[in-house]
Amino acid sequence: MALGLALALFLADSGVAAGASCEVVREDSCVAAGASCEVVREDSCVAAGASCEAMLGAREDKPTQDGFFIVRKANQPDGKKFTAHDIVYGRESYPARVRNYYKRVPDKQQSSSQASSHRSGSRQSNAQTSSRHSEPQVLKPYLFSRDASIYAVGEQGDTTLVAEGGKGIVYGESVSRNEFGIEGGIFPAHSAARAAFYRKDESLVQEFPLLDIRKCALKSIRYPMNSGVSEYIQVGVYNFTTSRTIYLDTDNVFGRDQYLTNVCWSPDDTEIFIQILDRSQQNVKLNRYSAIDGSFLGTVLTEHSDTWVEPREVLHWVKECSKGSTSADRSSKTGTSAGCIPSAGTSAGGGFNAGILTEHSQHVGAQSGCITSAGTNAGSTGWKAIYTTDARDGWWNLYLLDTGSGSVSRLTAIEKDVKYVGNDGTWVYFTAPDEHPVNNYLWKVSLKTRRISLLTPEKGWHSIEMAPDCSSFVDVYEALDRAPQSLLRSSRDGRTLQILKEAEDSTLDWAYPEIELGSIPCADGIHTNYYRMVKPAGFDPSLKYPLVLYVYGGPHSQLVRNTFLGGLRRWELLMAQKGYVVFVMDGRGTEGHGAAYEHSIWRQCGQNEMKDQILALDRLKGLPWIDSSRIGVYGWSYGGFMSLSLATTYNDCFKVCVAGGPVIDWKWYEVMYGERYMSRLEDNPEGFAKTSLLGKAKDLKARTLVIEGGVDPVVVPQHALSFLQECIDAGVRVEYFTYPQSEHNMYGKDRVHLVDKITAFFEENL
Repeated sequence: MALGLALALFLADSGVAAGASCEVVREDSCVAAGASCEVVREDSCVAAGASCEAMLGAREDKPTQDGFFIVRKANQPDGKKFTAHDIVYGRESYPARVRNYYKRVPDKQQSSSQASSHRSGSRQSNAQTSSRHSEPQVLKPYLFSRDASIYAVGEQGDTTLVAEGGKGIVYGESVSRNEFGIEGGIFPAHSAARAAFYRKDESLVQEFPLLDIRKCALKSIRYPMNSGVSEYIQVGVYNFTTSRTIYLDTDNVFGRDQYLTNVCWSPDDTEIFIQILDRSQQNVKLNRYSAIDGSFLGTVLTEHSDTWVEPREVLHWVKECSKGSTSADRSSKTGTSAGCIPSAGTSAGGGFNAGILTEHSQHVGAQSGCITSAGTNAGSTGWKAIYTTDARDGWWNLYLLDTGSGSVSRLTAIEKDVKYVGNDGTWVYFTAPDEHPVNNYLWKVSLKTRRISLLTPEKGWHSIEMAPDCSSFVDVYEALDRAPQSLLRSSRDGRTLQILKEAEDSTLDWAYPEIELGSIPCADGIHTNYYRMVKPAGFDPSLKYPLVLYVYGGPHSQLVRNTFLGGLRRWELLMAQKGYVVFVMDGRGTEGHGAAYEHSIWRQCGQNEMKDQILALDRLKGLPWIDSSRIGVYGWSYGGFMSLSLATTYNDCFKVCVAGGPVIDWKWYEVMYGERYMSRLEDNPEGFAKTSLLGKAKDLKARTLVIEGGVDPVVVPQHALSFLQECIDAGVRVEYFTYPQSEHNMYGKDRVHLVDKITAFFEENL
């Protein structure tokens, strides 16, 4: 399980609305609503003297001179003030957003038996709705997991045990501690014929004891630590018709310790594709297997990186050209539209039969201008798919893949990290920033011409929900100076079809302080880092203020975005109300800046991240209203590791340090996440020695508070307690607080107490 933002201490859900003052001090992006970069509808990209390529930009080889800088001015200082209780429970200042717009009503109406059953387990299916008539209800079969075992539910609602777990054997649940984009353990086929599932054998994995004070007993968890024995994973396929299970022949790819990730079904349900990763996480094979007998059918492609390869997404099949069709619901049309790339697997009748191989298939002809993919149901050579990786060109980009030939061509040839949204067989939709990764826009690229078109030109952050047929999309648009606006827009040209929700400024009654978003050069002299700074309430530049650095710094994170309030966390607001400057910056190791930026932490977690943070602090110290003798640092999880690293390495800089759930030594962290970034202890002893905080406890000068959950299964208590012992041995004063019944994060009353505890510690010592 990653040290992700979901595990960080405070959620970033609040923001600023339309009508709030936002002074643009300096801005050098090329697109602004109604400004110099006008979107030309449909096929052409951008006109009026600018281009999509210019807006997307190229990688910066040196820090920008002008940079990025916007300010949201403070509300009236006599507004309502937040308390610790408001931060945890309050929802008054959260703006309304439209979510799940395209979720069809029948999908929300499960049969009462299905909705109430198995809530304690994992279930994934396309359940049919309950019938209002008296005849017996026919359901699509599905699998669910409970208590490590996996069960099948048939068309009549009958339940059958498929495989029984226990003693370290687990069926149908997530594996690899949710790394590599893994979110579940059951994978239904498009039809109701079969479902795949994970089988996890962790019987040899080290057990770690956690104290359950309610039962006055030790609770043992399986925790695969660095260099230790890891999980053994298999993928099974259950046939609902025959009630038989087969297992895919995956054992001989990279050996027992390999990772099986991004499991997905072929469009006709006859094959399963898996991205298999070796223990070093430097090599990946995309393999295809028969869903009929589990046999290995071939390797589609391989990836290698000298640092790490991290598969995160399944293959996204290129859809049929006819609007509304999907890979699992084929049209009977025998032709396709011009300029379209249809996915293969189309039989003579235009469909496929619930995962059963047909005896005769033929390639469907296309009209002029249509690029067809090779392969059909029987004896197919492959299907067209959208493949995502950052291992080929140094950026998370989209590629068109032929799973038969293994040919790969880059669709989004831009030096920006992009995210797949959808495709309709003609266009592929994706989100990407402009030259500033704090912004996010929706784009589309033609599968035929590779031309890129911008659909959401308004500067800020666009969160997208695409229609199933990609004909329209919901755009939740926000920026530092405007509350989220939920728009229904056309995928053809981005025009607004309907304003679904215009959120009001929910902050006007509250004493929100001034918020600043900006950029500064990175310590490597090449890249640019982005920050958020919150100034104290009633800010007076003639006074001196203490500064709190909030830090996370780890992979998969982006704390600074041009969203409502700029991603402000309410604890930052609370501290600003109490007279503190709060500074947050995404440095190297975080996402959104390309592989070179993120992979710079390899085998030396915390080292380059600290250099970036200290460079920023040196600049802040030069401001006349910063009291450089009163600087504190606070972080949680990877941020807890960063806060203690900073306080021990740059011990003359910080007066106060708060570290929540901190990693102390990477040799005690889990295999999947830790070995990706630090390798194994035996392969990188110098890196482990450099990053370990055990030998640095003696250097701690700041007044320090270490906090953890008493039953933390992510960063186990061995970390914090070992650091405390080192402080004791070195005669260093340190404070420690635990929440006995909490895991890696705190909720409810524990969270209110936590907010108050941290705030009081800064008030008393900074």
